[in-house]
Amino acid sequence: MYSRQREGEITHTFPRRAIIIMRIPKSWISPHMVAYRDHSRFYARNSAGKYILDVQELRTAFLTSEGISKKINSFRLDRINRILSGETPIGLKNEAKIILHIVPYGFSDSSFGIDVTRIGREEKLQPIHAAGNYNPKHNLDGFVNFSEYRFAYTLLFRNGTIEAVNMDLVSPENAPSGGKYLVLHPRKVEDELIESIQGYLDYQETIGVNTPLVIMLAFSGVKDYKFTARYTSTFGHPIDRDILILPEVVIENFTGDVETTMKPIFDAMWNAAGIAKSASYDEAGKRKPR
Repeated sequence: MYSRQREGEITHTFPRRAIIIMRIPKSWISPHMVAYRDHSRFYARNSAGKYILDVQELRTAFLTSEGISKKINSFRLDRINRILSGETPIGLKNEAKIILHIVPYGFSDSSFGIDVTRIGREEKLQPIHAAGNYNPKHNLDGFVNFSEYRFAYTLLFRNGTIEAVNMDLVSPENAPSGGKYLVLHPRKVEDELIESIQGYLDYQETIGVNTPLVIMLAFSGVKDYKFTARYTSTFGHPIDRDILILPEVVIENFTGDVETTMKPIFDAMWNAAGIAKSASYDEAGKRKPR
C-alpha cells in the first residue's frame, strides 16, 4: 500500500487497485485549535505536512478570518442600499420589505462559480411566500425566480449567495374604517422564512456550496409598524426605525435545525417591537406548534 498527498486531498491505494479519495474543503473559519488534555495548539498545513502556528502566523490567521466577516457585511449593506435605490431584478414599490441574505464564507473565492445557464424554475428557489406562483429569468448577477403578484424575488448569485426579498408579508393592510394598518404578522413571517430558508440551504448544498454560511435578515420601511396576532388587534410597541438590520447567525453544516438556528434573529425582530423575545418558542427554545 502507498499514499499520496496534496493540498486538500489524501489518496490511499490498496491491493487490487482499490482507491480511497478524501477531499477536504478549505476552511473559512480558521484558525483551528486542537485541545487534548493539557495540550492546546493552533495548527496549519502546508506541502510538508502539519505544523504549529507561531505568534505572527496566528495573528495573521485571525485577521484573515475577521476580514472575511467584514467582506460579508459590506456585501450585505451594499445589496440593501441597491434594493432601497430600486436596483432590483423586478420593479418593487417604495414600501416595506423583508430582505434575506444567505452568504457562504467563500463567496469571494473566484475558483467557485455556478453555471446559471443550467438552472430553470427551481422550486427550492421560489420567492418567500410565493406558494408556487412565480416565474424564472436570468440576469447579469445570476438567476432569478420572481413573483410580481407577491412583490417578491429570489436571486441566486453566481458565487452561491442567495438574496430573497418580499413585500407581500409586510404590506400595509386596509382598515375597516378607512386608511391603512401598518401591521406585521410575526408568526407568519417566521414560518414563511423558515420554510424558504430550508429550501434555499437544500439547494445550496445540491449545487456544491460549502459551509459555513451566514444568514442575515433585514427589514426596510417598517417604522411605526406594529405586531398583530389578528387583523383587529395589535400588541407591543411601534417599531421606532425605518430599517432593521438584525444580527446574523452562522450555519456550520447543512444538517442543522433551521428553526433553532433562526431563534436569535427572530428574538431581535420581536425586540424591535418592544417585546423581550419571540413568542413562537417555548422556554427550552423549541418552536411551539401552531
